[in-house]
Amino acid sequence: MNEYQKVFLFYVFIYYLFKVGIFVACCFVAKLVKQRVQQHHEQTKMAYMKKRAEEQERWKIAYGSYDKQKDASTLETPELPKLMANPNSFTAYSSVNKGYFKFGMSA
Repeated sequence: MNEYQKVFLFYVFIYYLFKVGIFVACCFVAKLVKQRVQQHHEQTKMAYMKKRAEEQERWKIAYGSYDKQKDASTLETPELPKLMANPNSFTAYSSVNKGYFKFGMSA
């Protein structure tokens, strides 16, 4: 093995040593960043839960009345005369109470 080959192998060894060093440093930095992000996530999650609990306590009466209203409501549809008498109903303005046929024809 001549002098040039020895120098070449030495530089290749230094290159790979540098490359492995950068890889280890990147892994270490990634681990630190991941740890900090997890801590920040936990802090944010706890702050959000605290804020949500405060809002829940502050609006306790409103949430309670909303839940009661939601539980009390039924999914029954009102009868047709009630719909026709209601001015806010779509059927009050539809052709249900005017007949199905146009031009004066009736069934």
